[in-house]
Amino acid sequence: MNHYTEAPEKAAPYRTAYRESLDSYIREAREKAEEERFAYAGQIFSDPEPYREAFKKMLGEPLTRERKPAKLKSSELLGEMDGCEIFRMQFEILDRLLFTGLLFKRKGEGKRPLILSQHGGVGTPEICSSLYEDGSSNYYEMTRRVLKYDVHAFAPQLLLWLEKGDDENDVTSPFRRTADIRLKNIDSSITAVELYELQACLDYFACQDYVDEEKLGMVGLSYGGMYTMLLTAIDTRIKAAVSSSFFGVFSFTDGFDWNWQNAARTFKDAEIAALCWPRDITLLMGKDDPLFGCKHSEEQYQRLKRLAGERNLEEHIRYESFEGLHEFCQDDRHIAHMMDVMGIKPV
Repeated sequence: MNHYTEAPEKAAPYRTAYRESLDSYIREAREKAEEERFAYAGQIFSDPEPYREAFKKMLGEPLTRERKPAKLKSSELLGEMDGCEIFRMQFEILDRLLFTGLLFKRKGEGKRPLILSQHGGVGTPEICSSLYEDGSSNYYEMTRRVLKYDVHAFAPQLLLWLEKGDDENDVTSPFRRTADIRLKNIDSSITAVELYELQACLDYFACQDYVDEEKLGMVGLSYGGMYTMLLTAIDTRIKAAVSSSFFGVFSFTDGFDWNWQNAARTFKDAEIAALCWPRDITLLMGKDDPLFGCKHSEEQYQRLKRLAGERNLEEHIRYESFEGLHEFCQDDRHIAHMMDVMGIKPV
């Protein structure tokens, strides 16, 4: 009895054809989803709350449940900087999660606004707040620039640092990917969990006698820019924000933690930014950003303008491409604008 054999490459064209046809199918479906998403978001400016709830549901648990404020577990006074005492704070959230960050508490009596200062990939609160001798990298003194104003600042630690032995070319820890996969198996996501943590911390600070809960803002770079836009979209307590080096990224990348079920038909950059209205947000991208560029950012802002219709979009949501790379924009006028919106003066 003969046994048929053949060269491995003989079936290769069939495998290639399958791969290419699948790619074509996905590409066509995504193009159709672009139109469906625009139709879906037709009332997002006039009636945002149903969209906000749908967006939180898409991101997953625990965003859709009743929230419990973070419980302060420990607070260590580290030192002083720019007229502030620096505390490393650890919170307990959902009776289990140990979430940490740096509080820069302005000296003096009375309530003051609170600004979240959010680091990005391979980052930490210590880096974006200039606590290391080698500077603040591409954050360009982000937290310290916020502290030129009469505010407190809180810089949280997200699951974005690298451990010893991790690939230095990666922008997040391998555990973030593993955690996101596991969370998506239980109707959640790492993004949803971290947004919940940020909100729970705001709940805590809003109850403190030194925080003006009516004046909460946020700044962030890269992943921090992503979280700045997302938190402003879902939490209407954020009155003004500056998001640098992320707007437009959802629309063209396949990052594992930048995609959720049916997002292509419901929420990408333009629709998420629309949920910030009528609160104030500045969306910035470096013209020479080697990671993302700004082509897709400009396209998404044009889409956002179409969604806004006759509204004066720039009154509350502005986009600007600046001369720079993947960095927190070095032009202080954007922070100045954020502070002016909230009526905050320099120290």
